[in-house]
Amino acid sequence: MSNPQKIVIVGANGGIGHRLLHILSENFSIIALVHHSDSNIRNIKNIQIVKIEDTNLSSIEELLNSDTVIIHCANSKNKENNIEFTQELLKTAQQKKCKLFVYLSSWVVYSDTKMNRNGYSEEQSLKISKLDAYALNKYRQEEIIKKELSSSQTKFIILRPSLVYGENQGAWFEQILSLIRKFPLSIKGKFLDLIHVDDLCEYIKILILNKESYNQVYNVGGEKIRSEDYFFTMGKIVGKKVKNIPQFLNWLLNKLPSSLWFLRENIILNSEKIIHRTDYLPQISFHEFIKGISRKDYYPKDYDEVKQAYLESYKSFTPICLGYSFKISKKKPKGALIHTNKLNKILHIEKNLVTVQSGVILSDLVYELDRHNLALETLPEYLYLSVGACITTPIHGSSNKYGSLADLVTKITYMKNGEILSINETDPNWNEMFFNDLKGIILLEITFKCVKSYFLKRTLEIIDDSTLEHIDSLWQSNYSVILQWYPNNKKAIVWKINLIEKFKNKNTVFFSFPRHAIPFWRASYLHKYLNQIGKSYLIQQTLKQSQLINNAKKFFRLKDNSTKDIEFILCKTSYAELIKLIKSEVENGNKTPFSVGIRYGGKSNLKNSPCYNNEVYFVEVLTSDPYWLDKLKIFSNTWKVDFHSGKYSLK
Repeated sequence: MSNPQKIVIVGANGGIGHRLLHILSENFSIIALVHHSDSNIRNIKNIQIVKIEDTNLSSIEELLNSDTVIIHCANSKNKENNIEFTQELLKTAQQKKCKLFVYLSSWVVYSDTKMNRNGYSEEQSLKISKLDAYALNKYRQEEIIKKELSSSQTKFIILRPSLVYGENQGAWFEQILSLIRKFPLSIKGKFLDLIHVDDLCEYIKILILNKESYNQVYNVGGEKIRSEDYFFTMGKIVGKKVKNIPQFLNWLLNKLPSSLWFLRENIILNSEKIIHRTDYLPQISFHEFIKGISRKDYYPKDYDEVKQAYLESYKSFTPICLGYSFKISKKKPKGALIHTNKLNKILHIEKNLVTVQSGVILSDLVYELDRHNLALETLPEYLYLSVGACITTPIHGSSNKYGSLADLVTKITYMKNGEILSINETDPNWNEMFFNDLKGIILLEITFKCVKSYFLKRTLEIIDDSTLEHIDSLWQSNYSVILQWYPNNKKAIVWKINLIEKFKNKNTVFFSFPRHAIPFWRASYLHKYLNQIGKSYLIQQTLKQSQLINNAKKFFRLKDNSTKDIEFILCKTSYAELIKLIKSEVENGNKTPFSVGIRYGGKSNLKNSPCYNNEVYFVEVLTSDPYWLDKLKIFSNTWKVDFHSGKYSLK
């Protein structure tokens, strides 16, 4: 039988799809079909990436032919979207007379069915009355595929893999680790069925080349491991001693949804059918995989302990700051995690400089600088991070002048090869060291340049009505006024947040959140906290957009005539009026905020930008300098800007 001319991988940027790309691209022509970001597959050679929107497959129809194999491993959280997309994919495959349609289902379709003595078999009749939404969705897609393709020229293969682990399969793995960190408990006396992603991909590769394997359903199981062995092993990774769940609490496991049935049932897949068809046995064991990622955790309190951890790890280490994460990968070297969260001292503040240890939480630094009437000239959107995390990862800031917190660094002290060294921005090797070599060191101390606190950036955000209609929560702000407009219910809320002295301590989490809607329960909880941490009040409750604009003027200044940090969140239908207001304020001179930014998200053709296909408008007034005032006078429509490396620049 001839090899398929093309393989289309649907959901190529997911865990299994990503690994399939690497393995199959060595022997086949690959088309990677993605709905959203392709950033994690962009550098894979010999593949063609095609983006699609919703269920519209017109962009790939001309790429399909009778030698094409489609591998469907995409999954949406919306079950109706899943089914509709699969139906459209089947329709297109049949119209183009594609050779084969491979669907990755899941072992969860068995979760309402009693296991046979030799494990779950493909020949069993499935019960579905107690399946949760995810499991039922998988079952329904299986049935649709069998109905549509059983007598079609396009053949099918349905795979039911067990618990998949391995490289780039970190989502569930990290969730289990996180759970064990908080609750180091194990389930006793159960069996788990684990399959490494590389073994799963090898099965797929063999099956698509064997015509006799078509129009069949296959279990894809692997190694059988006791549940307590699994959880105790995971406990070792995070440095926790795991205990078995007491018998009297076992009833709680019955409350788990069917997608998590492996936590309450013995689960063994009978994989004799696929082994017989492929003559292949899984090659990778769970414990061998774990050996490749296991590390010892260190929590040094001083630099001597950092050096000791470094020496014990045989120079194979990963420094971990709060907010700085790593992915599970078998390619990672053995070694240690050197956590820096106990290196959390603010060492000294003088004039326009502050020196801190790398484990200092950014919100704590903001508090301390505020006591000295100082501030960092740019801040990330989420402040409960260590300063080391902000420096070692590309977290962009909110300033037009500085793209990230790293741009404010003037000196670093670090450990390399067990020796403590320092380098500052005047050193000829600064750029090479700071931007290329930083990951190979342990960051100990950082010196930032500061400004007077009133120089913090002010931002005006304009967001589309359709987006705001779904927002009913708090948004982040740094010592600022937040004005929220809800077009759907015609309400606007203004929050003024000024920290009060008794809450300025290291145990207080700075009031700052990522820029997206947060859960309602958390928003409700935080409403009362706002009143405790600072002064929070409702300025207007129900008003028209025109009233909103007219009331905006009074928020520009404080009673002592100093400038506020101010953030507006408006629907785009209001922004022209707001620009007009700002222009009048600027022309009046003294009532201009130190900086004003206006951002709007829409369509764009900036191909080298993370915002590709999204229009980004941004105008900023940095000072009352005539140059910027002239710029402001002519931006009555908008300025288009390029967005690169977290920095905004006028275009």
